[in-house]
Amino acid sequence: MLTRIAVEQSEPGEVAVVFVNSFVISPTEGGHANRWEIGSLMAYYPDTVDLGTLPPLPTPLKNLEYGVLDAPTCRCNPTPDFAVRIEYDPRNGSAEDGKEDVATQARRIAQVVREAMVTVS
Repeated sequence: MLTRIAVEQSEPGEVAVVFVNSFVISPTEGGHANRWEIGSLMAYYPDTVDLGTLPPLPTPLKNLEYGVLDAPTCRCNPTPDFAVRIEYDPRNGSAEDGKEDVATQARRIAQVVREAMVTVS
């Protein structure tokens, strides 16, 4: 819907309105409170993250109990036990990965803006 509104509000040759979801790095990633979101918080707002409130690895994090979702679960493909997959587990997040992810997102957004600027120049 936001992409449609951006297109409707754009005026070719005059104004380019773009919508960019800043938290999408690739179509395979996503979810909620997973390692990518936690990594970004660890990098820029470390005081907001307390992974010590979670059970230690390898204890599974049940989606409903901990509010952590991975991309497949968001696409209606949960694990049989409704736990976050290990590759999305926030306990595997790091500030270093968070900084890298934010830099990747910034480069992608900059590319979208550069492409939009071509349509109004």
